[in-house]
Amino acid sequence: MKKRILKITGLLLLVVLGVLIVVPFFLEAKIGDLIKNNVNKNINATLDFSDVNLSLLSSFPMAELRIQELVLLSNGSFEGDTLFKSRSIALEMGLKELFKNTDESIIINSLTLDGAVLKLKTDKQQNANYKIAKEEELIAKNEADSSSFALGLESFQLTDTEIIYEDLSSGILFELKDLEHSGKGDLSLEISELVTHTSALVLFERDSTRYLNNTLVKLDAIIGIDLKTNTYSFLKNEGLIN
Repeated sequence: MKKRILKITGLLLLVVLGVLIVVPFFLEAKIGDLIKNNVNKNINATLDFSDVNLSLLSSFPMAELRIQELVLLSNGSFEGDTLFKSRSIALEMGLKELFKNTDESIIINSLTLDGAVLKLKTDKQQNANYKIAKEEELIAKNEADSSSFALGLESFQLTDTEIIYEDLSSGILFELKDLEHSGKGDLSLEISELVTHTSALVLFERDSTRYLNNTLVKLDAIIGIDLKTNTYSFLKNEGLIN
């Protein structure tokens, strides 16, 4: 009797393992198309990536979705410029999120960006490459036939990241290199607190005068977030400059 129970249990485990291995192959293409379609419908820019990998084993009972070599290209006066790119983006979510209908919200528990580069630029006519949101009435129209994503982040992390801001109209250049950043908080709440830890090499230049040149800066901060009024405030701010 015991041998029979063990045999049945073993077979069930094999079936479950097989499902966890096979299911991702059927869902990866669907999820990749879902992300591209939803984002590109709501921005004046072009989002693309090389591959999507879904794992149900490495982070079980959560599912891990990894997007490889994502690129966001600007349109308009900055046509073809790279606004954002990332070596990989890993999202962790509950298994049930993978099987929701297209009209249901998808909750993401954690987000990790590795090897990301964000380039923000304003030209001499004060046109900004980061103003990519479409008009509200056009977004409302797209929402009728697109998925609604709810942000339920518990934690996020940036590793080996670079952020560049260049304003040609004022002569300002600001760079964060070797950026390591982590944060924890429930962003699904209307009012929440975000605990963050940051370290980066900082460069700041204005009118060809360099005030900081790859200076190491560390910052521990708690940020208060009020989504009702769309306000953000530093509740705690401890920094160190080397």
